[in-house]
Amino acid sequence: MKRTIQVALMGVALAAIAGTAEARIKLTTLPERESVRIDIQNGRFTLVEEERTVNLQAGRNQVDFSWANINIDKGSIVFRVIRADGAVSVLNTNYPPNENALYWVVSSEKAGPAVIRISYLIGNMAAEPSYQAVVENNEKALLMQVYMTVTNTSGEGFGACTVQPGVGKTAVRYFNNGERKRMLAAKFAGVPIEQHHVFDARVDQQRTRMYYRLVNDKTNQMGMFPLPHGKTRCSSRSPALATTKSAARPSSARTGPSTRRCSRRWTSTWAWRRMSKWSGSRCSPKAAPRRRSTS
Repeated sequence: MKRTIQVALMGVALAAIAGTAEARIKLTTLPERESVRIDIQNGRFTLVEEERTVNLQAGRNQVDFSWANINIDKGSIVFRVIRADGAVSVLNTNYPPNENALYWVVSSEKAGPAVIRISYLIGNMAAEPSYQAVVENNEKALLMQVYMTVTNTSGEGFGACTVQPGVGKTAVRYFNNGERKRMLAAKFAGVPIEQHHVFDARVDQQRTRMYYRLVNDKTNQMGMFPLPHGKTRCSSRSPALATTKSAARPSSARTGPSTRRCSRRWTSTWAWRRMSKWSGSRCSPKAAPRRRSTS
């Protein structure tokens, strides 16, 4: 009786080994990614989610995932089943020693295709915001365009994917390693602006400056998200209104509706300032009143 049990156990073990070999799937080569989403929210790590369709056998399956020359946080890798015929569950996760790899033991109620999603954190990807504003001729509204420049130096190349660089999202046909893309993340038309004349001797002891002021909220055609720090270029539809490029400066307000001004330098409330050469008394630095204002 004891011998019979041993033989039976060996037979079960051999059958399990054979079944595992038949159901082994290496995701690095097969199958290919069907969709990829890249979410660049954090300056240190980027969230990548990819979906694939794998053919599972009834019972236990071993699904392998490995990588090379890519800075993936091994502890962040998550396996999820999106669609399948029957119940599918992950029994355990195994990490081979001294390898950039892991494998899941997956139990499937039925044999057939299953759509799975693998998410992980990857390093060496970054997004930098910039802005382009076009002031209407009446100087009462502007068109605001938000751009995100994303850089991929992660070591991994992606095919068609959706990139979410912290602001908006953009679908691209490819995003190769070492590539840099400038994407239009959002556009706001008809944003109301106000003119404010400010004299501040700490900034300019000779001239009074004119600022455009706008508010980032839904009432003013914006407010979809907090505006991140970045450089901007302000121009006008009329050639008579000269403009200048501005440089970035940190802001104390990072969340919620925010007020921004149009100035050569970023202040705590974003702004753009036109260049000092204006025609007539309307905007001339000499004709403008030399007074201090905090509005």
